[in-house]
Amino acid sequence: MKEARLIERVVERTGLARADVVAVMDALREAAEDGADAAADGGSAHATHGHAHHHAYRPKDHEVEALIAAAEKHPLGTEFLIEGHLGTVAITFKAHAFTVEAARHRLRGPAPKHT
Repeated sequence: MKEARLIERVVERTGLARADVVAVMDALREAAEDGADAAADGGSAHATHGHAHHHAYRPKDHEVEALIAAAEKHPLGTEFLIEGHLGTVAITFKAHAFTVEAARHRLRGPAPKHT
């Protein structure tokens, strides 16, 4: 399927703005190219002693607070932030998925302890 048609189908199925879908496609393309570059150099840029090092993104407190504030002002509200599909919420608010998860955790509070 050609990229233009794929973009249009995603827009139709999700109701997301075309610009947001294009931004996601660009990010995916960049990630794929980065992965191909790492594979081409044997992964040496991210490997030590044969083990890949993954530096997981950790959202800053101000990023989580800004996301919650944006959700409070959004027509779908914080319920969408908490319950919406992770990818859709992240795209809607132009936030990293880990930031969405951190905001959800903050809004829900700590998980109940099992006794």
